[in-house]
Amino acid sequence: MKASSKARMWIVAAIACLAAVSGVAVLVSSHAPGGRGGSHALSPTPLPGPTFNVMDYGAKADGVTDDSTALLKAMNAAVAAGGVVYCPAGTYKIAGQLTIPSSVTVYGDGMTASWLKGHIVFGSHQTFSDLKMGDSGEYGVVNDLTAVYTTFQDCYFVGGSASDNDAAGHPPFGINEIMFGSSHGPVTHITLEGCRIAGGLKNACDMLILDHNGCVTDITIDNCYFESGQFMGFACGTRPDDATATGIYQRVNLTNCTFAPSASEAVSYDGPAFNANCTVSNLLIEGFGADPDTPYPDGFEITGPGGFTVSDVTIWGGRGPAWNLSGSTVSGVAVPCNWSFTNCVTDMTQGTVTSDGTQPIIAGDVNGSTWNNCTFMPKVGSGDAWLEDCTNNTFTNCTWNGADAWWNAGGCSGNTGLPTTECP
Repeated sequence: MKASSKARMWIVAAIACLAAVSGVAVLVSSHAPGGRGGSHALSPTPLPGPTFNVMDYGAKADGVTDDSTALLKAMNAAVAAGGVVYCPAGTYKIAGQLTIPSSVTVYGDGMTASWLKGHIVFGSHQTFSDLKMGDSGEYGVVNDLTAVYTTFQDCYFVGGSASDNDAAGHPPFGINEIMFGSSHGPVTHITLEGCRIAGGLKNACDMLILDHNGCVTDITIDNCYFESGQFMGFACGTRPDDATATGIYQRVNLTNCTFAPSASEAVSYDGPAFNANCTVSNLLIEGFGADPDTPYPDGFEITGPGGFTVSDVTIWGGRGPAWNLSGSTVSGVAVPCNWSFTNCVTDMTQGTVTSDGTQPIIAGDVNGSTWNNCTFMPKVGSGDAWLEDCTNNTFTNCTWNGADAWWNAGGCSGNTGLPTTECP
């Protein structure tokens, strides 16, 4: 079958979610320490400036008392004095929604020790570190209408809710663990470093970024760990995602991260035919498509946008293709995708998710991608690639360890470096 554009019902559902949160664009988080580089120490990050202890402003941190007012008082005081907010170990219940004031720094005693438990709206020029944030059944952390230059370091994001399939068996999509985007103002220069995202519940992504005509730019997700979830791991998409779109997210970069096996896709980028200029490097995807009843079983997907530089990505076995790639077409002709893949390793024999024998690569309408020094090891006896309407793609110094065969489903030409045998 041709790599699907999957019209992404989650985008429609996500728009509804965004609108539900006071009209803001949303980020929901769920996570814990350590990314590709290993676990982080749980000691608090030293920070400069006078310290404002939330306990001095009436916080109880008992998980029962609503600490929203005390937290806000401490934050406002810190902003006025140019100081920082300290949340000692404990559980700080947030009833309703807590909107964080701009230009504030908040830190705790570690991502499993200091828990801001509830719905948090972040904004601009903020820093959060050594905290657990969010709560199950609700949005965890979401961005305000405008959010710029905000950093989360060594935070553990939890939250989100599940949803059942509709009458037709399609997933209506629950509240995602961590989600942000905008249809109003810019969401730019947001960084997650050394964070952990808890696994999403049924039909809810661990992390979803939703752009509207290029409002989302310069997002860095580095050295983070995505726990096993009941749906997708990381998803980045757009609204609108068709010919009416006037732009797309820019530089949403994913680096040095590890993905535990997901029920569905591990990593997904979707959108219209604009260059997104994204960098993806040094990922370990430990499995995907673990639940046979969950749709979209892919390891790494790009559907639509161009401009991706992908390197040093390792993908283990899963139920479906490791690489599910769909380019864009104009008047039925595939446009150059500007995708490069370097030093990537696909080993469908590794991990805890049993491969169903699908070829490592399934691609449609892909024009002009380059693959350098990549290795493909499918399940024993399986082919190496399945292509349809793919043109001018170059595979250089690549190793094919399957049946040394690729399947031409039609419309393929100008491709070099593929396995020896072309079928049918």
